[in-house]
Amino acid sequence: MTAVKAINLVLPEVKVYPVGSSICGQLVLNLSSTLVDPVVKMELMGRGYLKWPEGNPELDYEEIIVCTNKAVYISKAKKFHIADSCLDSGIHTFDFHFSFPPEAPSTFIKLAASSIS
Repeated sequence: MTAVKAINLVLPEVKVYPVGSSICGQLVLNLSSTLVDPVVKMELMGRGYLKWPEGNPELDYEEIIVCTNKAVYISKAKKFHIADSCLDSGIHTFDFHFSFPPEAPSTFIKLAASSIS
């Protein structure tokens, strides 16, 4: 049985963030039992995907090729400091804040708790 009952993210309702903006939220961790020497890490990832066809389907000697371009524009991580060497069972809340780099394009973001052990 796992010690983690649930991981919830409390985020603003904004889905798109322009260059240079910031996001604040909370990671809410619900534990069914005590974690000893836990590491809680939060990652912010901003990815871009583009897909387009190449070729002319009207000409029978050309094939249509679908090209895909993927890029990671933002990759930041934050480790939360745990005051004691354990987290007791129950609900624990961790506040986080990320600032987007000025060179990143506006993008949809996905926030995820990447590591809890």
